[in-house]
Amino acid sequence: MEIVKATRADYEVILETRKLMFEEMGKQNLETIWLSIPPFRDWLLAHMANNTYLGFFAVEDETVMSAAGMYIMDFPPGPLTFHDKSAYLLNVYTYPEYRQRGLAKQLVEHLISEAQKRGIRRVLLHASDAGRPLYESLGFSLSNEMRLMLD
Repeated sequence: MEIVKATRADYEVILETRKLMFEEMGKQNLETIWLSIPPFRDWLLAHMANNTYLGFFAVEDETVMSAAGMYIMDFPPGPLTFHDKSAYLLNVYTYPEYRQRGLAKQLVEHLISEAQKRGIRRVLLHASDAGRPLYESLGFSLSNEMRLMLD
């Protein structure tokens, strides 16, 4: 197995794994998931072009087994970090036939290393119920984030 950086040409694989991730989480209806893909595609391509989205795949024999991404975003410095960038992990997905091999963990560790190389000290994510034990094993903890969705 090797970890390979995604290129803009790989965007369809990222879209597929993102769609499958949301479908398996089961918290949104399928129509909403499908409707979210075109605007995400546009966002993804723009952020891949300016290197603020980094995607990686766990690959074996040219087969993508797992995927993960990191969005490097501006974030105001504060008491937790004086750095003006934070990393947000997203699109972490392993195809069912390759699960329980530690692939997602290796990809997330790789993304954490990429963040460290850039001097980023804050790594954020939203975990699914299935993913929470993985992230906790890597030292992630719950925060006090709240959310308000506006129409």
